[in-house]
Amino acid sequence: MRTMSAIREDEIDLALEEPSGIAANRFRDLGWDAIGPICKRLGTDESLDYQISVISLMYDITHVAHQYTPAPTDLPVDQVCRCLQMHADPYEDLDLERTRRRLLMRGGLLLGHMNDPAAIDTLLMFINTGENKDLDGGYNRVDEFCLKAISELVESSSSFCEGEDGYPPRSKTNLMEGQAEQIEREMIAYLEVSNDRHDRITALEILVMLEQPHIVEYMEGVMQSDNYRERSVALSAFRENWDPRLMPLVLSQLGLQDSSDFGQMNPNWYLRDVVSIIGIRGGAEHVQLLIDLLGEHSRMTERGDMNVRNTIRRALVRLREHSRGAVEQALERGTISPGFRRSLDKVLTLMDEAEEGIDAPDQMRYDLFSWRTEKFEEEGLDYPFQILTDRQVFEIASRAPQTYEGLMGIDGVGPYKTNKYGPEILSIIRRHMNPDDSDAANVRPWSLPIDVRRWLFIELETVDRGVWDALVDEEKPDYLRRINAHTKMRIKREARNDHLLRDNNHEILDKVIDSVIRSLTYEDMLPVAGQRRGVRYARFLQCSECSATDVEFGDGHLCECHICRQDFTGTQCFNVQCLLNVTQTMIFPD
Repeated sequence: MRTMSAIREDEIDLALEEPSGIAANRFRDLGWDAIGPICKRLGTDESLDYQISVISLMYDITHVAHQYTPAPTDLPVDQVCRCLQMHADPYEDLDLERTRRRLLMRGGLLLGHMNDPAAIDTLLMFINTGENKDLDGGYNRVDEFCLKAISELVESSSSFCEGEDGYPPRSKTNLMEGQAEQIEREMIAYLEVSNDRHDRITALEILVMLEQPHIVEYMEGVMQSDNYRERSVALSAFRENWDPRLMPLVLSQLGLQDSSDFGQMNPNWYLRDVVSIIGIRGGAEHVQLLIDLLGEHSRMTERGDMNVRNTIRRALVRLREHSRGAVEQALERGTISPGFRRSLDKVLTLMDEAEEGIDAPDQMRYDLFSWRTEKFEEEGLDYPFQILTDRQVFEIASRAPQTYEGLMGIDGVGPYKTNKYGPEILSIIRRHMNPDDSDAANVRPWSLPIDVRRWLFIELETVDRGVWDALVDEEKPDYLRRINAHTKMRIKREARNDHLLRDNNHEILDKVIDSVIRSLTYEDMLPVAGQRRGVRYARFLQCSECSATDVEFGDGHLCECHICRQDFTGTQCFNVQCLLNVTQTMIFPD
């Protein structure tokens, strides 16, 4: 960022004359040092338009600056407060009133960035003033923006500023004497009159961040609200200020479901909050309840079941002193579904990892997020979460898997993503987890998909493409049946018994088979026909490695390695860095 000594006064004049958006792009990197000189301009012209230009320029600058460095303690907060206080009264003229409200909204957010509790009294002036909300175009959002600013200031004074999910902590401030009580009174008064669902949630969150134990009594009343997001805030207050007498109230929320538009889009989100508290504050008497819930949500019949399942697993892991035996006992039952069995197996795996105490450095998580951003930009995708969601990055960072099979243990990371992104992800993890091993970051491609692909071209029946293309669709299922083509169930059964594949985890092997079959079908290398479990698969006469037609892999034709793209003949690529030199499968078994 440029320092203020390099900025001339005429540059500030120019910035104030330009429209806000243009000035923001030109001067938003000035940094905190620019705020003092710019703020002096507030007293030079009392016109609304000029003052909002000054406030807007400072907001644009601080909006960028506070993301990189904490706000200094010598900012002219009192000057900004006086400016806003001068415009506490509304105007009868609608144009002036719109400008006034725009000034208050920008000024409120600016005070939040400045991170000084001295601004709280001024911000509270503009809370609970909901009259005359008849202006359109977003000019009635003064309450919302001032509440957000108060939320920032209160958060900075609380233990919440220490950072969530491993994010770096924010700069710490301290509320002045009596401010906590004043804010609590104003928020409760606001909640009594406000019908704005979003602002009400912000006010409730402020009450939680004040960290006053007695607020739990107020939150018990919030649990009667029809707004489940308000109930969720109340649950967070219970979690931070726990009293055992609250457990029956928490348990009574099981089975309830948010019927709002948000709830329709995110079924079971509220259940996650309830289960989270049971995991943190529960005991042995709640273990069977959690196991039953895990069985119910292992069927994955609704959107959000995966997230619920993850929350239940974490709850059982937290209660592992009481839950390990019950989980092992549940696994011994022969009547549970495959999905439930996988969920219970993962709970035991997570328990083992928790007891091992994996100590992954924070920098590894930052590097994973940076890699995701670079990969998202490189591939031109719409959103970074198309590569990995935030939850998946956090889980990878906390569990630090160092094998492809371990990466497959992350929910939502299947064979495709493991095969495509696994080498780069594992390289980051191994580099951080093995700092003394210079070769740890050298990760070879995953051999299992290659082994499965080549094995399929041995096992599947061969079909002449000309014969296949001559058949009508109704004839194709019967044709594959007559040549004894494989169903997917038969493919998986034979793969588990094959001497080259049987040592792999069967669940992972099944998923890789599904992924490879989808890939080969997309590449038009497999003739497929049938319905449901009767779908059968064969293969066309072509090379499994380079896709050349009317040849077989290893028959001596000039082949192109699909990993390094070098030409070779026979069954082995001669590139010493290529996986084909070390893969177990040398195509034809004994």
